[in-house]
Amino acid sequence: MANAWHLAHRKELAEYKRKRRAAGFRTQRDPQYHVKYHLKKKYNMTVEEHAALLIKQEGRCAICRGVLEQTNVDHNHKTGKVRGILCPSCNMALGLFQDSSAVLNAAKEYLDGE
Repeated sequence: MANAWHLAHRKELAEYKRKRRAAGFRTQRDPQYHVKYHLKKKYNMTVEEHAALLIKQEGRCAICRGVLEQTNVDHNHKTGKVRGILCPSCNMALGLFQDSSAVLNAAKEYLDGE
């Protein structure tokens, strides 16, 4: 049901929706709406770019090479640049190592010293 304001601004609302559709945004009726919105807003990435990266990685985690059942987009927190797609475990591990290669190397040396 349209209220008086919606009726009075019908043309502006239609133009707004047309521009959003042209920019690649869809209504919430689109089952991929939230995925598209999240990828675009957080990583400036389209669903097609995400799929291409998955194909490039052969559907496997960029670190452990395990088959991806769930995906996490890994990115540089300073630059925002996407590095790859990881499994939840590898993504969490990088976070726990503070995205620091020095800390990760220290952990490697620790493990190698066993």
